[in-house]
Order: sequence, then C-alpha cells, then structure tokens
Amino acid sequence: MKPNVSIVVPVYNRAYCLSRCLDSLIKQSLKEIEILVFDDCSTDKSVKLIEMYSKKFKEVVLIKNQKNIGAGAIRNLGARQAKGKYILYVDSDDWIDNEACEILYNVAEENSLDILVGKYKEAYRDEGKINTVNLNKNPSISDGYSFIKKNRFTSHAWNKLWLKEFIIKNDLRNEEGRYYQDVSMTLAAFLLAKRVASIDYCYYFYFLSDRTSVTRMPSTDKHLIDRIWVISYYMEKMQHYSGTEIIRPIQMLLARQLRAGLSSLRKYEGNNRELAEEFLNIATKALRKTGVAVLKNEKTPFLKRILIYLSPSVYLRIYGTYDWLRKIIISDQK
Repeated sequence: MKPNVSIVVPVYNRAYCLSRCLDSLIKQSLKEIEILVFDDCSTDKSVKLIEMYSKKFKEVVLIKNQKNIGAGAIRNLGARQAKGKYILYVDSDDWIDNEACEILYNVAEENSLDILVGKYKEAYRDEGKINTVNLNKNPSISDGYSFIKKNRFTSHAWNKLWLKEFIIKNDLRNEEGRYYQDVSMTLAAFLLAKRVASIDYCYYFYFLSDRTSVTRMPSTDKHLIDRIWVISYYMEKMQHYSGTEIIRPIQMLLARQLRAGLSSLRKYEGNNRELAEEFLNIATKALRKTGVAVLKNEKTPFLKRILIYLSPSVYLRIYGTYDWLRKIIISDQK
C-alpha cells in the first residue's frame, strides 16, 4: 500500500538519543507511513539501532550512505526516494507528537495544500503532550507570498508538511554541504506555493540540550563561513525584492540570522582572525539594512536586541566578557 506520508530522518552519530526519535515515529496514529532513515556513515552504534528498528517495524527503511553527505543532501535524496504523497522532515535528536502525521495529512489533504505549517516547542527534556489543535476544516489558505507577509515565517523545513509533487515539480532542494541547509529552499518554496495554511498544532519537539547539534556546538571556521553565506543570501533577496511588501519579512529573517551568527562568533573556537573579521563586517552591513527588525525580534532578549542594534562589536565585547566570567565561575564550582 502506498504511504500517505514519508518521514525523512538524517542520522549521524545519534545513538544516544535516536530511540526517542524513532519511537515517536513508529507510534504514529496514521499507519500509512514510511520512515526513511539515512545513516550518514555514523561511527557509533546508530546503524545497529536503526537495523533493529527496521527488522521489527516494516515502516522503517534503513538507507546507508556510502560517504558522509550531510543533512541537506539527505533531505534532497529523501524527497526523491519517498513514496508518500506528503513529506515530513524530522531531525534525529528531535521527536514529534503521536498524532502528527494523521492530523497534518488530513488537513493538507482536505484543503489541497502545497505546504502546511505547524508549531514547535523547544524542549530540554522529554515532555508530555502540550499541543493545542485547531482542526478547523477550512483554515485560512493563501499563496505562499501572502502567507509570508501576514505570518511569522521561519526558514525551518521540519515544522512543515510538504506535498512531494510540489517539491519535485519545482526542483526545490536544500543546500548541500552547508549547515543551515533549509534557508534558501524554504523561502523559494513559499514564493512559489499556491496553497499554504497553518494550524495551531504544536507537534514538533526541538531538542535544545545537545552540545553536538549543529546549532549548539562550539563554532568552527565552517560555521562562520556558512553564517556569512546565509546573511549574504538574505541581503541579496532584500535587494531583489526591494520596493515590494515581501521586504519586511525578509528583513526579520535576516535579523534572526544576524543574532544567530553573532552567537556563532561568540562560540568560535578557531584562530582565523580574518574570517572572524569578515563575518563582523558583513554583520555590520546587514545591520544597516535591517536595524529596526533587530529591535522587533522578540525571540531575542531585549538587552541583546539593544546591544546588537547599537553595535555588533559592542555586543560581542560585552557578552564575550560574560562568557569568560561564566566559565571561571563554573570552573570554580567544580
């Protein structure tokens, strides 16, 4: 039987938390699903764990990559190998609500959607069911361009259900070889989509307490290089859409990436001063284009917003001192 939803899961060295993710997938109330789990040349026990699940549950399909290709390339492969009508992306250290596939599928199918947006919760540990569901059979539907203008838009690929035909028809691809791979794919998708809706359903749990996750690990040269790419991408899109209403949501996306990039620079453990200076220069240029959006970014604490708005360099000096003092205090406590 052809699955209604294909779930694509990239895995690299996540044996310690992978069971939580896979358990949430095999417990889905919608049974017409497939779970495509890509092992990206893990060196821990991830493969053995996936093999155990694939032998026990017919929905789980293990795909072993011959070389490490990264999450972006895996998502692209998954979208093209998927047999389901819709695609759901789930990262291997996160998990989803047991009814996620059924609720998302029913709403998307009944309203012929290209993209359905749900809500997510940042979680530090396993938590009980906290979602609220708006199962309005007639949610507000718009084209993606209008949706971006009217809603808080995020560049995440994983808090959305995607119509596979829409992805393939428009050749939508995640960036390959980059950490922040879904940025360009998601924006391009919404600018092309004809039918988009959102529901008040918190189904995705985004795990925060993992130091080895891309967004939480100490920063390397590659992190800064890819942050520079993301900021440059949004600055280019702002220039392209200059004079249109889409400019404001892109400014907000740029503001969020500016804050995230400065956080990466705070955590930078490399010694490439030229690269750090290059990031700081482009961050300063971005601030000139999106300063007010920085102040409106409510996801960032108020003091950080003010400091970033005044000067990225000042922000880094103040919080660099804070980080230094914090390390000393933690070290003394040990």
